[in-house]
Amino acid sequence: MTPEQWQRVKELFDQLCELEPTRWSEPLAAETDPVVAKELHRLLQAHQAADHGLPDLPSSLRNPEDLLIGQRLGPFLIERLIGEGGN
Repeated sequence: MTPEQWQRVKELFDQLCELEPTRWSEPLAAETDPVVAKELHRLLQAHQAADHGLPDLPSSLRNPEDLLIGQRLGPFLIERLIGEGGN
């Protein structure tokens, strides 16, 4: 596979992953490069088979910070969540 073909695969994969799998057949059929089409099909099958979410968690683990409230961390007492995330 050439670098140009790989770039095409990546672009199409990104676009198709935004669609429901039922809408993949038309863009796949429209791809004229058989190398790109074959690799794209392989990646989409793997994507569809992958687990993309967290399993259902027990309620006690859905908010793990709740488990720490009231605990001590060295000399500190965890009283509440003051923030999360970042950027």
